[in-house]
Amino acid sequence: MKIKRPDNRYIVENLNMDISDIAFASLGREWRYGNARLSCTRIYVPQLGEGFLDFDGKTLNIVPGKIYVIPSMFDFAYRCEERLDKFYAHVSFRKPDGFDALAGIDKILIIEDKGESDTLRDLLNENSIEAALNLKLLLLSIIMRAIKENGVAILAPKGISALTAKAIEYINTHLSARLKISEIADALFVSRLTLNNNFSKEMGVSIGKYIDERLMLAGERDLVSEKFTVAEISEKYGFCDRFYFTRRFTEKFGKPPKQYLRQYKYHIG
Repeated sequence: MKIKRPDNRYIVENLNMDISDIAFASLGREWRYGNARLSCTRIYVPQLGEGFLDFDGKTLNIVPGKIYVIPSMFDFAYRCEERLDKFYAHVSFRKPDGFDALAGIDKILIIEDKGESDTLRDLLNENSIEAALNLKLLLLSIIMRAIKENGVAILAPKGISALTAKAIEYINTHLSARLKISEIADALFVSRLTLNNNFSKEMGVSIGKYIDERLMLAGERDLVSEKFTVAEISEKYGFCDRFYFTRRFTEKFGKPPKQYLRQYKYHIG
């Protein structure tokens, strides 16, 4: 018996697609916010009216007939002057290292609406497993077409050693602000120096920086889920208190947790 596994098996098994929000929204002048950066990729499919995205000193009109894909961690502001009806989705593609695959793309991706808006409407109105699967496939196809037609590339995770892979797994399992490199090294039966040098070389960041980034992204996901308070998130991830977590969160996302949540919850899209 012969078994042929894909060369990118590690990526295939560890690349996860999450949809944190998807809906149809009818918006007016209340839809406006500065510094609308989130850790997820957003898909806008306008149906009626007009909206505006401001970034890098430019303004982009979002109108029916187009689909807009806004990469995660992209800095922009949004607004509506009269009316905007649109479908939107918040999507994340988590690579094996825990980060979003579209983070780092420095522009908004625009493609033609080739009937996707009609299909979205039908799928959103159907309550079935089949509709849910087709909806996820449609969002995936929109993103893949946007990447191809806009000539951008998603960098595949670098090949990593078994030691680095085990370190990442340990960090994700024991994620805490109190997690030390020495603890990880002891668990993997290597020296701290060997682990840190190997990790930094293969991942391009130190273990400490990697843990910091993972902590902030995990805290952000827990915050927008509304299942945890700021104090509970701070305690969950081992911060000394909620004030320190708030300061670290603000440094990462540009606004404190409660303000960030208001943007996410009340400023739809």
